[in-house]
Amino acid sequence: MPIPKVLLPLFALAANALVTGQEASRNSSFADNAEWMRQRVAGLMESNRGTLPNGKTAFYADALRHYNLIFTRGFGYIYAFADDLIAPEDAKGFLEYLLAGQRADGCMPDRVNSKGKAIYSPGGENRPLADHALDNGPFLASAVCRYVANSGDLEFFRQHENAFRRGMDFVNRADNGLVYNDPDNPQCVYGFTDIIKKTGHLLFTSVLYYEACQDLETACRAAGVGDADEYARRAQLIKDNVGILWDKRTGAFWAADGLCKQWDIWGTAFVIHNGLATPEQETAALDFLVNTYVVERLGKQITLAQVRRNKLGDARNLLVNEALQGARTVKLYAWEG
Repeated sequence: MPIPKVLLPLFALAANALVTGQEASRNSSFADNAEWMRQRVAGLMESNRGTLPNGKTAFYADALRHYNLIFTRGFGYIYAFADDLIAPEDAKGFLEYLLAGQRADGCMPDRVNSKGKAIYSPGGENRPLADHALDNGPFLASAVCRYVANSGDLEFFRQHENAFRRGMDFVNRADNGLVYNDPDNPQCVYGFTDIIKKTGHLLFTSVLYYEACQDLETACRAAGVGDADEYARRAQLIKDNVGILWDKRTGAFWAADGLCKQWDIWGTAFVIHNGLATPEQETAALDFLVNTYVVERLGKQITLAQVRRNKLGDARNLLVNEALQGARTVKLYAWEG
């Protein structure tokens, strides 16, 4: 799966930065770095591999099984960027396990534990942060569509298409098509920022929803089931209206227009990746990401981190010098005595 163009520079930086204890070769190419990353991801997935109660393969959240859970969005990301490392039968079994946890009202699970119990909201199992998370329906729908495209298993899609539709219908949306988090009944909006309260029209989850609608439209047409035109309509609504979250002054997109009306870095990149920005918005947003965020903000943070490290080094050297001076004094007294 190709890496989004807008994220290539960040991915290259990450690949180099993660080489612990080794200096990246000056002649190293992006392909070399990508292969290094691929091997590390393959090793990580193997260490997190487990077996579900039904005998199918799972990829747990952590190798030590501290959570002992499998996450819908976690698998969505794994399968989006590392599907070549997962055998089709493993992906199918994983997806079936998640789908079995769908609630009667259509809500897809946030995660499922090793005993098959579905949990619908981030937070503790007995102390959830909300009733549910708004991102799980789109994440699971896109993962299933990717599996179908990779495997050609159209029958699997035909069998479960109604479940995907109910999962997508469950997600609260405004009349303009954007995913909407009601301030009077707020839900978790995106699991990796589950403790951040965002209300009103939501950027990241709306783009997730757009992506899932496009995937479902394609799969419905290929399998000859479902309402492909309805998915196309929903996707177009989001494309037409996501601009209400654009901050023309900076070029970035807001995370939401209620609580947390702040620039969304990854959400802005996600908008560009999915072709939802107008040419004017894309130019301004890229300028914000590259010049304002990466160069100015990250550059300042790196400089401050370097200053802190130097200060710590100076303090350490001062302590060492004081200790050595103390040792010399003791030796001198002993000699004179």
